Amino acid sequence: MNRQEWLEARRSGIGGSDMPSILGICPFGGTPYGVWQAKVCGCGPDKDTPDIQRGRFLEPIIRSMYAEHTGYEVQTPGMQRHPIETWAIASLDGLVIPPKEENGLAVPPGILEIKAPRYSKFVSLEEDGITQNYQVQMQHYMAVTGLQWADFCAWNADAFRLLIIRIQRDDDLISLMWDIARDFWQRYVLTGIAPEQATESKISLPPLEPTLVRIDTPEWNEAAREWREARGILKDAEAYEVQCKEKLIALALSTGKSKVKGADVSLSVDKNGIPESTGYCKGASCMSQDMMLSAEIVPTQPASVPVAVDPAAIAAAEEAKAIVQAAYIMATHRPRNFMQSRQRILDACKRAAFAERVEYAKPVGGGKIYGPSIRFAELAIQQWGNIRVDTSTLFEGDEFRKIRVQVLDLETNTSFSKVITVNKTVERKDSSGREVLRSRKNTYGKDVFIVRATEEELATKEAAAISKVVRNEGLRLIPQDIIDEALETAREARRGAVRDPHERIRKICDCFAYYRITPEDLGDYLGVSIEKASAAQLEDLELVYNAIRSGEAKWAVTPKKTTPKTRIKIRQSRPRPERQASKRKGSGTVK
Repeated sequence: MNRQEWLEARRSGIGGSDMPSILGICPFGGTPYGVWQAKVCGCGPDKDTPDIQRGRFLEPIIRSMYAEHTGYEVQTPGMQRHPIETWAIASLDGLVIPPKEENGLAVPPGILEIKAPRYSKFVSLEEDGITQNYQVQMQHYMAVTGLQWADFCAWNADAFRLLIIRIQRDDDLISLMWDIARDFWQRYVLTGIAPEQATESKISLPPLEPTLVRIDTPEWNEAAREWREARGILKDAEAYEVQCKEKLIALALSTGKSKVKGADVSLSVDKNGIPESTGYCKGASCMSQDMMLSAEIVPTQPASVPVAVDPAAIAAAEEAKAIVQAAYIMATHRPRNFMQSRQRILDACKRAAFAERVEYAKPVGGGKIYGPSIRFAELAIQQWGNIRVDTSTLFEGDEFRKIRVQVLDLETNTSFSKVITVNKTVERKDSSGREVLRSRKNTYGKDVFIVRATEEELATKEAAAISKVVRNEGLRLIPQDIIDEALETAREARRGAVRDPHERIRKICDCFAYYRITPEDLGDYLGVSIEKASAAQLEDLELVYNAIRSGEAKWAVTPKKTTPKTRIKIRQSRPRPERQASKRKGSGTVK
């Protein structure tokens, strides 16, 4: 699960990091209103800050340090959900599996919470113990999983010390926390009613004293220095390897031949666009302006010559294998309940706010195609349970990236996968301040520039492409009759919802305004003024908006000299337009 998918999954329930904000004890400025915004509007404060990036990078390292120090096995089970209180979710940093016996006593599994604080915060944890926001977070995780203890593990590179604090389950505190959180979910999130922005603390907890583990021996410091140097060398080597591959591919393509060989390296070029990974070097790809080509580099040296083995690659492969094995173990211990999973999906589709996003419609020919939306697929996969989504980059080039997306049912061992190509370019009418690669003429005879995508634009394109594959392939793992039943339940919820028609029209206009689509355009599409549209026509517009929002279709207006009628085009993948309010007519905010 990538970060975007993880953020979307968080919206389906209340997690450990949400609890301090709901309880009014978050030291980072979190409030119940901010949590409500994140769950209902999807506009919460989830920014990828340097502190968050540092924690994400150091998390596997700290996990390994903890496992080595304690001798415990640590698994990464991913997102968890309480079987009864389905609003309660937990994204665990680690599931701790101690030996069956320790000092002659049986030790049950526990939870590992990992932090990588700055030096000042780390010293404060050493001196004062765990603050109440972290205590609440871990108590929530224990409540979701049913486990009895958790280890708080922090590490700071400047101090180069490891801090471990064990916390036991407190059922009285959990009961108090969950009463407040359950009321918040039912009263505000499910209804869409915003809570008060003012925040007051609802609980008070004393800090917990740490059990400090100091690692500052000369041997440890020397090993750490060597590790940092090795990581730098490895990173430089990987970048240089990519450059060498791309140079070989360019030279091979210049010959105009499908196969090239020389200096004990052979390279074959075909027009499939799907690289393979066999032999010494993984498949590489290159793209001309008009076609996609794939290339594979295979060593031709004698078998007697030893081939170097990359320790980092082996370690990465072993870690990935361990993660999958841990997922299988969790699926074995917690198999899905067919009826409970089905009911959770149906219950979600009964909520009017979610029912509006369950389905999309796009005009094709003289009719329309209806289908489940990406948002529905994400929820259905989560609620069905024990389905794992993996993404891996097969090739990284200058103009495109190839990614394999796989969805796996851990209980039936059924999987579906697809290779997608994400171009590192976008089309813009204005090339100011952008790296222009080439240009073309649009249907109006105006120049459209193909420019290098920014990191944000590339991330948006990649997330959209991956989400489509997860939707199309992931829903194949869920029985079709349940999907059909869920879609019909959502339609009934939409039809049964009592909505002010004027407010409904205003919301529709605001949503389409984000894509520079005016009420007049909507009237041209319907054949009547939107103010006179029927309930069925308004629902049609809502479904079309879902299609445009998810990238299934795009809105286009043909030149008036040809025909004034508005049409909708189907597209494969295109990011939403940038927020340039100064250049947009009738721009609005999607509610």
